Amino acid sequence: METEMNVHTTDLICSFCDLDFTRSFCLKRHLKNVHAHQQGDLNEGILKEFSTFSEFVTWKEEEENKTMSKYVRQRGSKTLKNGDIVMNYHCCRSGTYKPKGKGVKSLKSQGSAKIGISCPAIIKFRQSTENVVVQYFPYHKNHENQLEHLRLSESDRAAVAEQGQSGNDYGLKDEDFVLIIMADFQKEIITKYGKDKICIDGTHGLNSYGFNLYSVLVVDEHKNGIPVAFCFPTKVLKMYSEFILVLLKMLWV
Repeated sequence: METEMNVHTTDLICSFCDLDFTRSFCLKRHLKNVHAHQQGDLNEGILKEFSTFSEFVTWKEEEENKTMSKYVRQRGSKTLKNGDIVMNYHCCRSGTYKPKGKGVKSLKSQGSAKIGISCPAIIKFRQSTENVVVQYFPYHKNHENQLEHLRLSESDRAAVAEQGQSGNDYGLKDEDFVLIIMADFQKEIITKYGKDKICIDGTHGLNSYGFNLYSVLVVDEHKNGIPVAFCFPTKVLKMYSEFILVLLKMLWV
């Protein structure tokens, strides 16, 4: 006869001393009692108020795009006695990687987004019948906000789906061809220098085969342009900047 056992995993690891905890409140108590003097700006929360949930979602996505970060729920919401709904959105890099399913699935080339310890960046959410109030702690610790570990937002996914359904918003047809090339070292360069600006330059009429060239460049600390990707479509793309950036972003999902 088979039996089942509940196992508590220790995926909440202190970012200051590497102690692990099975409950979030235990980690919070530990940080308050032991590391309060070390946290500095990490304790500074920003209070935000929104009229509706959709207004909050819009702000959250704008903040994620601006800071190159992503906040996700690790658990469901909780309803208080007065009817208010509370939940927390944690930095997606916080915690440890947990393979799903019985088999062992290979990680993507960029590795897991999880840093193995807790990141203190968090959005504490509370919704009443009148409004939405959040306490936002924007300061990250022990990781950089890297492009390859970002996830598409719901609005980005909807935009991609809409483009796929419309079929010709970028001026492409079924018989058209688009090739994007990015080497591993170019991925490292765009991860390092792509936080400030990304430039896209189009060159047309290169040869008699009808191919066009779009170059994606970043600027290094010496103000030099470095190519990090090349796009070869068989025709001039409409809204080519948006098209190429969406494809590049999907490479790191």
